[in-house]
Amino acid sequence: MAFLVALPILATGCGGSSSGDSKGESTGAPTSPAATRPAAAGAGTTGYTTPMQIAQKIKKAGLGCASPKPAEVAGGKKVTCTVNGEQVNIEVYPSEQVFKQVMKAVCGTGVKIAAVSDNQRWDVTPDTARTAKRLQKVVGGRAEMLCAHI
Repeated sequence: MAFLVALPILATGCGGSSSGDSKGESTGAPTSPAATRPAAAGAGTTGYTTPMQIAQKIKKAGLGCASPKPAEVAGGKKVTCTVNGEQVNIEVYPSEQVFKQVMKAVCGTGVKIAAVSDNQRWDVTPDTARTAKRLQKVVGGRAEMLCAHI
C-alpha cells in the first residue's frame, strides 16, 4: 500500500503488503527524520488542497487514476486509484503540523514506503519506487522512500 495509509491500517485493521520493489507502509517515531525533513524543492508551489486535484493531474497525464475513490485517513482527505496496476493512495492534510504528526505516527511502525511528497501537506503513495518516480514528474514534490532510516 502506501505511505500514510499505515495510520488508518492501525485504526481500521486494513492490511497492506510489501514487495521487493521498495513498497510498504510506515508510521513515525518522535525523532523521525521524515517528520523533520525539509520541504521538497518547489513545495508550496503546487497548492493542492484536495487529493482529487492530484488524482486529476495523474489522469490528465495518462498514467491512470481514471476512477479515484474517496477513502478514510486520520486527520486529512484521501482518495485511492490505480496507476500501472498498483493501488495508489493520495492524501492531503490541512496543515504542515497535521502532516508531520501523521508522519511521526506512520514512521514509528518501521515500515518503509515509496512515496511522492512535498513533506508539508500531501503525499502520493504507490506500491513501488518506480511508479513513485513516474508520478513525481507529474505531481511535483520529491520521490523517495519515506521512513527508510528506521
